[in-house]
Amino acid sequence: MKRDSHTRTREPEAGRAGDAAVALAEAPDDDLLRRCARRDARAFETLVRRHERSITTFAWRMLGDRDAAQDVAQQTFIQVYDHAPSYDPRGKCTTWLFEIARNLSLNEIRRRRRHPASSLDAPLDGGNGNGGGHVADLVAGNGDDPAAAAEAAEDEVVALKALQHLADSYRE
Repeated sequence: MKRDSHTRTREPEAGRAGDAAVALAEAPDDDLLRRCARRDARAFETLVRRHERSITTFAWRMLGDRDAAQDVAQQTFIQVYDHAPSYDPRGKCTTWLFEIARNLSLNEIRRRRRHPASSLDAPLDGGNGNGGGHVADLVAGNGDDPAAAAEAAEDEVVALKALQHLADSYRE
C-alpha cells in the first residue's frame, strides 16, 4: 500500500477498480447516460444490464413474440447509445428508454401489417378442409428425401466415371 501526503493508506489498484464498478452499479441512470454520451462502454453496459429485462418484457407484451421483443430491446439500446448526447435530463431516463422501445415496437407492428408472414404449416386450401397440402410441401419441392437425392447424385458421378474408363465400343 502507498501512503499519500496525509498519511492515509491508499487502496490497492484492484480495489479501486472494484470500487469503480460498484460506483457505476449504484450510479443514477442520468449519470450513466451522461457517461454514455462520452462513449463510456462500462456505463452503457451497466445501463443495459439494469434495464434490458424490463425493456424486453415491455416489447414482448406489445408484440407477442419473444424473438421480436429481443430484437426490439437490442435496437432500443443501440439507439440509446447513438442518441445519448441528445438525451434531455429534464425527463426521466426510463421514460426515454420505454418511449424508444414503444416506437420500435409500433414500427415492427406496422411492418408486420405491410409484410405479413406465411406459416409453413398453413393449409393451401385456405383452411376450408379440401385438402391440398401445406405451404411446406411446396417449399420442399417434389417430396424427394434429401438424403436419397444426394445418394442418387453420388451414384450418378460414380457411374459417369466408370463409363469414362470403358472402351468406346462398350459405351454405346
